[in-house]
Amino acid sequence: MTESVHMQRSTLVVPSFRRSMIEKAIGTDVDCLQLDFEDAVASTDEAKTEARRTVLTARRELDFGDHLVSIRVNSIDSRWLDADLEACIEARPHAVALPKVATAEDVASLDERLTNLGAPPELRIWPGIETVSGVVNCDQIAQSSPRIETLRFGFADYTNTMHGQLTETFDHLYYPLTKVLAAARMHGLFATAPTVVFGDIRRLDLVRNQALQLRLLGYDGATVIHPSHIAEIHAVFTPTPDEIDWALKQERALALAHQEGTGVVMLDGHLVENLHISMAQRTLAIARKLGLAAEAV
Repeated sequence: MTESVHMQRSTLVVPSFRRSMIEKAIGTDVDCLQLDFEDAVASTDEAKTEARRTVLTARRELDFGDHLVSIRVNSIDSRWLDADLEACIEARPHAVALPKVATAEDVASLDERLTNLGAPPELRIWPGIETVSGVVNCDQIAQSSPRIETLRFGFADYTNTMHGQLTETFDHLYYPLTKVLAAARMHGLFATAPTVVFGDIRRLDLVRNQALQLRLLGYDGATVIHPSHIAEIHAVFTPTPDEIDWALKQERALALAHQEGTGVVMLDGHLVENLHISMAQRTLAIARKLGLAAEAV
């Protein structure tokens, strides 16, 4: 799934109770909008109802352009979930993001409920792996529905369930980050994680540093809570001109090597073999999707 035609470098969480916030989010260049029915909305029936009404009106009246749209519903055991899902069917997002997924059965239940409501097969599910049980069960979760497209790790709730502390680094999170990512890659899924949750949102250096840690691990992108963070995320997850040029050189050099019957070549003092080409091809796929490199001939 990570070779899909769309991008998930950046996902902006948008409180869905206020139309002006949705309009502002649409005006950004973020890849994905996540309209939130869960944590960003007060836990009252009135607030949840108003959030659904606001999203439905916005989906009817506003042009969302090329943004990928997901809706984060309330948890599988919430009394608000059924109404959330009915609103999702009407709003026709690309994906339904289910928070705090604990087991594969949570996703299977969501899939069944969506299908019974008449959801089209192309409606995707983005499970939120945000608790100890979710991390422990993430491999089973990743294969629990054909609708699953992206695993979303949430470090704030995970840290809370571990009785840990939120810090500016991911040093204490490399186990769950890697485990969730491995489960995603095992089953051909995207993987995203947040930056600067409950931190100082003015610290753009912190946003970039956390995003860089995610990219070095292999994540496809990051979730952010403020529009000012988008440029920092894109700076990290968008291939640079030098990276694109090097990927093109590797691609051409190994193609010539294969014609000569060898799978290894020296290029500018670097050993290049098939694994480097796989990495180069991922770089070029992103670059070509963004119009930063010519299509392969």
